Amino acid sequence: MAPLPASRVTAARPFERTGVDYAGPFLVRQGRGKGIPTSKAWVAIFVCLVTKAIHLELVGNLKTDSLLGALMRFVGRRCRPREMWSDNATNFHRADFEIRAAMKSEQIKWPRLANYLAEEGIEWKFIPPSAPHFGGLWEAAVRSFKFHLKRAVGNRHVTYEELNTMIIGVEAVLNSHPLERVTGDPDDLCVLTPSSESTGMSLLTLPEKDPGETPLDKLQNWKLVEGLRADFWSKWNRTYLNTLQQRHKWQRRRASINIGDIVLIVDESLLLPCGRWPLGRVTHTYPGADGQVRVAQVQTASGVYKRPVVKLVPLPVRVTPPVSASPTSAHGGR
Repeated sequence: MAPLPASRVTAARPFERTGVDYAGPFLVRQGRGKGIPTSKAWVAIFVCLVTKAIHLELVGNLKTDSLLGALMRFVGRRCRPREMWSDNATNFHRADFEIRAAMKSEQIKWPRLANYLAEEGIEWKFIPPSAPHFGGLWEAAVRSFKFHLKRAVGNRHVTYEELNTMIIGVEAVLNSHPLERVTGDPDDLCVLTPSSESTGMSLLTLPEKDPGETPLDKLQNWKLVEGLRADFWSKWNRTYLNTLQQRHKWQRRRASINIGDIVLIVDESLLLPCGRWPLGRVTHTYPGADGQVRVAQVQTASGVYKRPVVKLVPLPVRVTPPVSASPTSAHGGR
């Protein structure tokens, strides 16, 4: 297997290198009531190539103007990326042309501003034609988002505003999954998430009452949106945990779980509200006859559980690189 590209492993600020793609279409109503026409909407998905953080923007069509509008909103709320990666769709090429044309016109009017835009400008890069695997990171985000949103929404036609509210809640959900531990202290349960990498804090949506057993078609307005978001969380959470579990099954001896390790528990009975994950600390291990740990006791905020190690996903400890005396920056000497 070839090594990851430099854009994935070189240190950079969040969203400095970003991939973008579309998911959809989704049917939305123009308003509430009978006989209200429906229209199509798409979701522009921006994925940070370093932190895997996700930013979602709802657009009304696939035209270049809509893409540029989504890009302007993304830049206004995140940052100006240096690199934008996408497939070879026509609207992406047109957006690249518009950005270059705007920079050229600014160079004629305001040279100092043009120099700044040239230094901080956006370089749009395209993956090779007929090679979607080159955009595997954002293609995976599109598949995960679209698959579970389709399952959550089903045949219901929500309004444009309701869908926009829902996808922002989904964005917080997707950016909540734990990546690694902050420290090696066994008493420290703080973990890094894509949202904490990009904003410095965990983005949890407003607390809401669990819709519980109430049918989604009986809920109205924001309660419907919250019910759909909770349904998305339930479906995506299970799939993500199963993916983690499979990822740790290799054809070689796996690293043994040790006392003090912080683990993510793969157990549907311990599912928490949106954006919260069943984390715990290993307090005791039970090795088999071969010395390999088969079962572990885990202390969580809600109690002590004994689980097989195949149901536990240890989180790696973040390694802080040593400070180099070289003046070269983390961005390749810029």
